[in-house]
Amino acid sequence: MVKKHLLSLLTVFSLFGCTQEQASKKLGFYYWKTELHITPFLANYLEQTHADRLFVKFADIARNPTTGEIEPYALLVADTSNLAIKDIVPCFFITNSVFQQVDESTVGWLSERLLETLESVGAQWGKTPEQWPEIQLDCDWTTTTKTAYFSFLKKVKKLLPHTILNVTIRLHQYDNPTQTGVPPVQRGTLMCYNTGNIEDKNAQNSIFSPADASKYRPDAAYPLPLDLALPIFSWALVYRADELWRIIPECHETTFSDTTKFKKNAHLFEVKNACFVGGHLLRPEDEIRVETCTPELLESGRNYWNTIPLASDATVLLYHLDSLAAVRFSAEEVGRIKI
Repeated sequence: MVKKHLLSLLTVFSLFGCTQEQASKKLGFYYWKTELHITPFLANYLEQTHADRLFVKFADIARNPTTGEIEPYALLVADTSNLAIKDIVPCFFITNSVFQQVDESTVGWLSERLLETLESVGAQWGKTPEQWPEIQLDCDWTTTTKTAYFSFLKKVKKLLPHTILNVTIRLHQYDNPTQTGVPPVQRGTLMCYNTGNIEDKNAQNSIFSPADASKYRPDAAYPLPLDLALPIFSWALVYRADELWRIIPECHETTFSDTTKFKKNAHLFEVKNACFVGGHLLRPEDEIRVETCTPELLESGRNYWNTIPLASDATVLLYHLDSLAAVRFSAEEVGRIKI
């Protein structure tokens, strides 16, 4: 009887431990637009999903296509009046080309420019750079740029010694850290999407495919505490002369239902007459593939992303917060995603 009672207690403690570990994980969203404006609909959505965190893109950093100069652009303009979430994580998207053929002085200058941008955009929250507990840097570095990128990360850390640096980790970097290197930061976010070949117009779904994702299975746990990013977005990929020409965010197939302008060929839409979609002029013979991540598609990948050893205090991030995505992924469906 005593033995049976002890076993029952152990079972309870075991279940409690699992519950505590699950409860420690947070739910967050990315906000990836140039203007931050939380509508009443989105404010209600955030409340219903019990979102804890919002990773907000403060700026893009890239080379000017005309001059080749590195500069921040698309700086965020924020309206914080309807934003109840207090845990905001500033994000900076940096193109890989920024770190091609740069010297140490340029890397140092860039780290200072990032701090200036964090200060100017962050002032909309009344915060100085040092007052942000965490920031995220999003760059798909390669073996040829990792030295410059990692040097940049070290310099940013020196400027923000008390701030957690969180960097995005692509699946190929997660799968082979020996070759791609491990960023010198405290934390990473594994981007569990864009698993297919976006350049291939005949791909089934390049946003997320469980079969494609499951190819990335490293031999050992990644040497950084990991958060997890999952997709809830859709887009239209426009191919011109068989090459990817434009990405139009949050498009639905109904956008191309006008048969006077578009013709459906298997999984592609062909432009019949020139027209504008999402501010882009489409030409005759352009081809379009619409891709959507649905709750059913994401659920089909659960067996894969449940095997990823995340940090005990991991944030499960959904990309991205948008009214159309919120309709597609109800609060109840988001609740099923949370690990």
